[in-house]
Amino acid sequence: MPGTRQWCFGPFRLDPTTESLWRDEVLLPLPPKPFAVLAYLVAQAGQVVSKETLLDAVWPHTAVTEGVLKTCLGQIRQVLGETARAPQYIATLHRRGYRFVAPVVVYTEAVPASTAGPPLAIPELPQHDEVEARPPTLSPPAAERRHLTVLFCDLVGSTALTGRLDPEDYREVLHAYHQICAEVVHQFDGYVAQYLGDGVLGYFGYPVAHEDDAQRSVRPGL
Repeated sequence: MPGTRQWCFGPFRLDPTTESLWRDEVLLPLPPKPFAVLAYLVAQAGQVVSKETLLDAVWPHTAVTEGVLKTCLGQIRQVLGETARAPQYIATLHRRGYRFVAPVVVYTEAVPASTAGPPLAIPELPQHDEVEARPPTLSPPAAERRHLTVLFCDLVGSTALTGRLDPEDYREVLHAYHQICAEVVHQFDGYVAQYLGDGVLGYFGYPVAHEDDAQRSVRPGL
């Protein structure tokens, strides 16, 4: 795809035009905000990026907590297969911010065949107020067998809360609940697949697999 800027690091290829992240020939699941955080850090590879700068770049007109940023970084690390204690890509610098430490190669022309995955096609994305609709032209990646443990939880008494609270107050409660759930799931290397109203759907064993994923799914529940 001539004229498209892409960043390649390790086995990964990041295309900001289509907001897609590939590992070899597999398209990786990464929501828009975590993708924006990763893209910004990759574009500033080797430089220290403060938390304030990162928040202003990704959420320019929205006041968000530091916990939201940590949740995004947790999702990114899940997809990249690293941990905060042993970073291969994103290093956390105490009281300074973050730095993308892996070597990055920038391509402004077509990516070489040895680096590229399948032809760049744009995936079908759900409608979102921050994501433009794109045509569904993505060919599915090669199938892969995995042992997957799924955790689903929801907010007890949410129906009663909707009757007692103002809609805006209820939305804040729900947002805080989702944020806490995501942080706990990520703590045990899980992946938040979807928010379903007052429910949270988490995967253990995807995209990063462990031998004890079933146990990892139980601990966040507890």
